[in-house]
Amino acid sequence: MDRGIFDGLVWNTFLLNTGRITATEAHKFTDFFTLVRWTRLIDLVCVMKCDPSVSIDREYTNQLTRKRGSIMEENTLAEFNAIHADAVTAEGRVA
Repeated sequence: MDRGIFDGLVWNTFLLNTGRITATEAHKFTDFFTLVRWTRLIDLVCVMKCDPSVSIDREYTNQLTRKRGSIMEENTLAEFNAIHADAVTAEGRVA
């Protein structure tokens, strides 16, 4: 299953936190992707955490530009780290 479901649930929480989707939409997404049908296919999810500044340095190494995008910036990456941390302790449910 790759990281698809877990990653999707983290993005779901990010989109909810930033007002890009409603609580109702987030709840429906979470309900769907946490169905036993999907979660029983997952044996293990490994989460590797990286400091936002290190992540940005890696992203832009050997690139022609260091222009930041809306996701590859310190505050957004820090928020993703916090969401991931919550997800790891949420007994399989995010949002």
